[in-house]
Amino acid sequence: MVGEKRISAFVLDNGLNSLGIVRSLGRHKIPVYVFGQGKERYAFKSRYTTAIELKDQLDTDAVVGSLLEVSSRLDHKPVLFFTSDFFLKLVSSYYDTLSEHFLVQLPSPKAVETVANKKKFADFVVKHDFPVPQTYIPTSISEVVELADKLEYPVILKPSESYQWRNQDFKIVYTKNKDTLVEKWKALQDSCDDLLIQQVIEGPDELNYSYCAYRTPEREEILSICVNKIRLVPVYGGVGTFIQVVTDKEIEDIGRRTLEMLQYVGIGSVSFKKDAKTGKPYIYEVNGRLPQ
Repeated sequence: MVGEKRISAFVLDNGLNSLGIVRSLGRHKIPVYVFGQGKERYAFKSRYTTAIELKDQLDTDAVVGSLLEVSSRLDHKPVLFFTSDFFLKLVSSYYDTLSEHFLVQLPSPKAVETVANKKKFADFVVKHDFPVPQTYIPTSISEVVELADKLEYPVILKPSESYQWRNQDFKIVYTKNKDTLVEKWKALQDSCDDLLIQQVIEGPDELNYSYCAYRTPEREEILSICVNKIRLVPVYGGVGTFIQVVTDKEIEDIGRRTLEMLQYVGIGSVSFKKDAKTGKPYIYEVNGRLPQ
C-alpha cells in the first residue's frame, strides 16, 4: 500500500542465518539493519542490508550502545532479531533496557540459559524424559580415557555453548574410535567451558528435521513450522542449505511439548535427527532463535 509505514528490523549477527532473515524481510520492503563483526560476513553482502559494523561484539555494553544509538534515529520501535546463542544471551542480559526501545520477546533468564547451554539442556531433557542421544560431560582426560572404552562409535564432540567455537570452521568434531576421541578431546578441552561427548544418530543428513514456533508472552503458540533439512554444509552437522517444509506429527508433538516444558516465549526451535534403522526422532539441540 502506498504510504504504508513499515517497521524496521534490527538483526544481531551477520552470518548465514541472518542472511535468511534479511532476504525474507527485504523482499517485502522492510528496512533491515544488520549488526555484526567482519565486513566479509554473508548478511553484510545483501542489497537489502544497512550494515552496522561492530568493533568488538564481545564488548556487550558497546553493542547495546550501538543498538540504542541507531534506534534513536528512528521514529518507531524496531523489531529486534538475534541469530546466535551469544546474542540471545546478550539480549536476555540487557532485556529491561532493550525492551524499552525494541519490539522483542524472550522467556525467563533460566529458560534462555537452558537452551543456550548444552550441559544444562542435557539435565533438562533427562528430567523430562525427552528422546535424546546419550550425552556425557567429562571433566578430565582420565574420565575421557575411562569412558572411551565403553562407548559405541562414532561419537561427536561439541562445546556446551556453541558461540565459544564461533571462530572455528566446524560446529562439531566427528570421532570414529577411542584414540581419535582422546586425541581430539585433549586438543579442544580448553576451547570452551565444557566439552560434551554425544552419541551419533546414524543415518544420512536428510534425516535431520527442525520444529520452529513463535509463542506469545502468555505462552500461546500462534505459528509453527516443521522442516526437513535435506542437505547440510558441511555434512554431519552443518547449516541447512536445502530445506523442505513437511508435516510430521511426531516431531511436531515432541517439539511443541519441549517448548511448553521450557515455558518458552518468542521464537524457539527444536532440532531432531531420525535414527536410520528405527525411524525414531532424537532431539540433539534446542535453540532460542530460528534454526540454521
